[in-house]
Amino acid sequence: MNPHRRGTDPGPPEPHSHSLAPEEVIRVKVKAELRKRMRGVRKTAPLEACAERSAKIIAALVEHPAVKAAKSAALFWPILTRHEVDLRSLDELLRARGGRVAYPSIDPDTGDMVFRFVDDPTKLEEAGYGFSEPPKDAVVATSGDIDVVIVPALAVDPTGHRLGYGAGHYDRTL
Repeated sequence: MNPHRRGTDPGPPEPHSHSLAPEEVIRVKVKAELRKRMRGVRKTAPLEACAERSAKIIAALVEHPAVKAAKSAALFWPILTRHEVDLRSLDELLRARGGRVAYPSIDPDTGDMVFRFVDDPTKLEEAGYGFSEPPKDAVVATSGDIDVVIVPALAVDPTGHRLGYGAGHYDRTL
């Protein structure tokens, strides 16, 4: 299993007593258990409920001041079999008003994530990391090219802290 794939669980890093403080070992184990539980909860949701959730999220995003002002955005293409939020209609809305849309791409050699602008989302394809990515010849966004980034999450707590899939791509990139 490739630990860099979104949607896969690389599991917690091996907690060695000499490398992590005891509270860090506990934090790593708790986050791994939360990820496992949240994947299970999401998997049991009917597809209709997922579509309804996606529509509500998009309605809120469209009204958010940062999205309203954005001339460019980074989105993620949904892994529908994992019941992810489906942002495809947000992509369409952004493009309809003249916005540029970028999607994440993972370098297979380094595991580093970049965002690449995509003119045609039908060109996205699975490239070995479990999610659809732009072609490698798509233009890479540089610092300042993207006004807003919409990030996938397994869960978000009431204070806005995100629980991702555990590979750390978004954390390192942002």
